[in-house]
Amino acid sequence: MKAQALIIFAVIVGLAIFSTAPYLSSFSKSIFWDIKVKELIFENMFEETFASVEISLNNISSIPQNLFNFLDFIRVKTLKEVSKEVALLIVSNKSSSKLKFTIINFLTYSSSFSIEFNQSLRSKILNDREVWEFQEDYTPGKNYTIYFSFGDNSFTLFLNTSSNKDLVFSFVFLSLESRNSVQRKFEQRIYYLNI
Repeated sequence: MKAQALIIFAVIVGLAIFSTAPYLSSFSKSIFWDIKVKELIFENMFEETFASVEISLNNISSIPQNLFNFLDFIRVKTLKEVSKEVALLIVSNKSSSKLKFTIINFLTYSSSFSIEFNQSLRSKILNDREVWEFQEDYTPGKNYTIYFSFGDNSFTLFLNTSSNKDLVFSFVFLSLESRNSVQRKFEQRIYYLNI
């Protein structure tokens, strides 16, 4: 009797698995596809942020506004179910002994930002979609360390200046969160321009 009940139970479980297999397969493909698409969007957003800097190199003063417009577009036009957080630091000079620092907060919340450069510490609470700009003296041709932090994130960045070229230094922090994944990436790039 127990053996018959076990066989009947095994047949019922087998039929249940067999009948739901197509749904489980399409569900797992859907999750895989969802994660893969978001990874591609993540990489594209990251590289396009740097591309926004690169296309603005002929007019350094336009970089902050171009980045702001790009990030605003990304926030409105990309997937709604994905939380997008971006923090940017741009350091530039145009034939002067001062560096212009620009910090852009697109974290979707207010955060305290601080930056230490050349033994000078500045900090400010920035609201979402707020831009903070200031200038610092520097010696062209000298190498500097920048300590940049916001929220629970802190970064040590290295800036190598040139005595005969203008520069644009960009640091991008990007975080995408969805119900299936969390991705974070940050990178610094420097562009030297002929004077």
